[in-house]
Amino acid sequence: MSRYPKISDTPDRFDLKSNKLCKNCENFIAENRKHYCSKECMEQFNRNNSWFFIRKDVQE
Repeated sequence: MSRYPKISDTPDRFDLKSNKLCKNCENFIAENRKHYCSKECMEQFNRNNSWFFIRKDVQE
């Protein structure tokens, strides 16, 4: 078991009509995307939830 939860362990979110919502901002996700509504949302979520990116930002 890892020390910190993986991003993939974050559960998917759905609205009342079973439409998938963005893991970061809870907007609707387009048909061709899996977890985030945009590249910017994916980057923001990773920066806030991934120790790799957090360490990288601190070192800069």
